[in-house]
Amino acid sequence: MGQIVVSVSVTVKVLLFDYFRQMEMTSDVKSSGEELVGSRVKVWWPKDNKIPELATDVKDHGEELIGCKVKVWWPKDKRCREGVVASYDHSGKKHLVVYTNGVGEMLDLRKEHRGTVNQKTGTPAHASAYVTGDDDMESHWHVRKKLKGQPLELVVPSTRSEDEKEKKLENNMQGDNELVNFKGYKVKANNISVLEAVFSKYGDIAANCLYKSTTVRASLLDIVSDVVKRLQYYDVEDILTELKVLDDEVSDLEATKIDVAWLHQHLAKVHEFAACYDKTLLLKEAKANSRLVLGASKKEMLKRRAELVAAQERFKDAEKRVNAMKLVGERIEDDVQKATAKEDFSRKQLEGLL
Repeated sequence: MGQIVVSVSVTVKVLLFDYFRQMEMTSDVKSSGEELVGSRVKVWWPKDNKIPELATDVKDHGEELIGCKVKVWWPKDKRCREGVVASYDHSGKKHLVVYTNGVGEMLDLRKEHRGTVNQKTGTPAHASAYVTGDDDMESHWHVRKKLKGQPLELVVPSTRSEDEKEKKLENNMQGDNELVNFKGYKVKANNISVLEAVFSKYGDIAANCLYKSTTVRASLLDIVSDVVKRLQYYDVEDILTELKVLDDEVSDLEATKIDVAWLHQHLAKVHEFAACYDKTLLLKEAKANSRLVLGASKKEMLKRRAELVAAQERFKDAEKRVNAMKLVGERIEDDVQKATAKEDFSRKQLEGLL
């Protein structure tokens, strides 16, 4: 795959067909046309002061996308709906995407703007459709703008390092996404072990599927396998954070008549656990709060006890003073009585003068 190396020389404006909006980029290469299709481009963003890499991958995909899994981002619902590419209309150059709830939609996946999926959030900056298949070395979002008369906008590219991209490329080359035959269905090789266990326990869960195409059924089986893996291998806390998504995916699978009653039963147990888990968290929080209140109450009690001890000491001191003053008063009273008696005696002595 070719690459345009950007330098700070001559500012030109490049328009890669309908794929890019017109943008300023600095390049020291000659103006090119169709030879740029499929090339990787580095674009200078003055505001961000950096050059993001864009994997354009604008090949004219047609029938080779049939059977690929698709995730279409619905802004109103704020979630992705999964489906598969069921057919390709040569005249209209559009693909029929059939969602797991049975609804079909014609999309032109050849001309959709695409960017790398945000690995942390799993959602792009705009409305999108996520397509995977045999030849995909990376996951891309096909952006669909719903407003008429407005140009499609380029999605913010991934900032993953080259080492991460090479590691993912090596993993893909090891055959994880290779399609293999499993009981008449072309499914991903890394899903075989899960599907073998499912079919061994529940039989052919796709036997009564609404869609007769084995390609579509295989894609739905891959979705089932993904759900099982998340339920089987994710930590409980991670499962609880994705519980709503898992419920929606299983419900969509059920709408296609895939036998997922056993998954519903397991999800019911997960919901029961989630209720217990939430109750336990509330009780633990209440316990922690009660400990805080108890600690504060103990501090208040110790403070009041110290105040009580101090008050008792002051009371004892005051009691001693009162008792002392009582003794003083009694002595004074005795002295007063003695003085009065002497006064009376002396008064009588004065009366005997004549």
